Amino acid sequence: MAIIQKPTILTLLAAFVFASTACLYLFWFGRPDIPDIELSAISGFSKIVPNEAFIQQWLASEIDGDLNLKPLGELCTRSNWTEGLIASCGSPQGGVGNVRNVFLNCVRFAIEAGATGFVIPRIRIRDEKDLTKLTTGNTLSFEYMFDRYHFHDALRRTCPRMITLDSVPKGLVPITVDTQDILKEGYEVDPEDITLLAEPSKWRGKFDTWLTNQNVHLNTTTSILIDLRTPLLRWPMAHDGPKFMQTFGRILRFPPDIRRLAATTTYTLSQKYLPKFSPGSGIPPDGYLGAHLRTAEDAIKAGWPSYEIQSAGYIAQAHAHNLSIIYVTSGSKDDMARFKADAFASHKLTTVTKQELLEGKDLEHLNSLTWDQQGLVDYEMLLRSSSFGGIDGSSFAWNIALRRHILSEEGRAVGGEGMGLEGFLAGERGVSSVRDEFSDLRGEPGRNRFFGKGLWP
Repeated sequence: MAIIQKPTILTLLAAFVFASTACLYLFWFGRPDIPDIELSAISGFSKIVPNEAFIQQWLASEIDGDLNLKPLGELCTRSNWTEGLIASCGSPQGGVGNVRNVFLNCVRFAIEAGATGFVIPRIRIRDEKDLTKLTTGNTLSFEYMFDRYHFHDALRRTCPRMITLDSVPKGLVPITVDTQDILKEGYEVDPEDITLLAEPSKWRGKFDTWLTNQNVHLNTTTSILIDLRTPLLRWPMAHDGPKFMQTFGRILRFPPDIRRLAATTTYTLSQKYLPKFSPGSGIPPDGYLGAHLRTAEDAIKAGWPSYEIQSAGYIAQAHAHNLSIIYVTSGSKDDMARFKADAFASHKLTTVTKQELLEGKDLEHLNSLTWDQQGLVDYEMLLRSSSFGGIDGSSFAWNIALRRHILSEEGRAVGGEGMGLEGFLAGERGVSSVRDEFSDLRGEPGRNRFFGKGLWP
């Protein structure tokens, strides 16, 4: 006679756990057609669980394709390097458009000078209480706006003779020289673009003469530090040819956490409004309009186009491109709310912001950033928009428009010579300054042409 034992409490509990686990496994992994799970009822979770595959694809792609460092490598191979020469620049201030340009120009002049050492500048931070005050006098490290590892790696691979330094070597006192002063015989600059060098090919020879006059004998054991100040809009991009012009700016990339916030913002935007949106390379044709509503206090003081001009233009642009979603950024919360109402009232357009698309810890992280750091998220979002609208007085807007213009077929052949200002079509007077099929900058045609000639995309 068999003896039948009654199941113990532990046996029943184990069976329950096994069955529950099996059910959960089948639910989570057996239903690939369910991409998102609503977890808003669980404390600490966002309404939409980010799709990691989408985010990783976004992070791995750029609108203009894979990173191409070959043109920079070729320039560095041709350069005549000077042992013991270390170059540095002053700390740039303002928004990312100006800061990027100073950094890139600083690197370009350091290569032209043949410096075998380059001190990465720090960044002056803006007054958060008064955006018109571009600096508080305080500085932060390179990571405030950029990815240090990416920058180090790009220069290591292309310019191995020029070592990047995080700080000035002890004991070195800088000798300050303005990059324009090297060519100051007759003040050799373009008369219409007074900050840009007119004949950059002469700069190295004049620099070598200046360096010789410093009476310093440089070698592997003796060094000199030159401070190139803050060379904003100094080097004419066309001098180095279209391939270099199109790729040089890619040595600067925003910090990983900033880029991930932008990727998460894009994912939420796609889930709520654009289910067919792809995070891959190129300009998406059926995505959203990116609007840079530049109406903060500093823009008003600068006399830039009014809210009425900007808002009407962006709404008309979205309607003309059959885009029902507008991603807007502005330093004025009141104007963003006003724009949202105006866009819906005129064409039933839906307007979204990064604050509305981020939740939970992502939103907390965004709110912990400074105004300029938050602008980096906007930069990425506007860069990847289907159509972009900005104003021509803003280096931020020009940065984005020029980068997108790399893919343009209006006014030039792709990869052709007209990468800079020449490739844009003139806008309508009083409405837009320059435009192509991807971007439209509002302002007076020809007023800020130096951006198109000296602002690396």
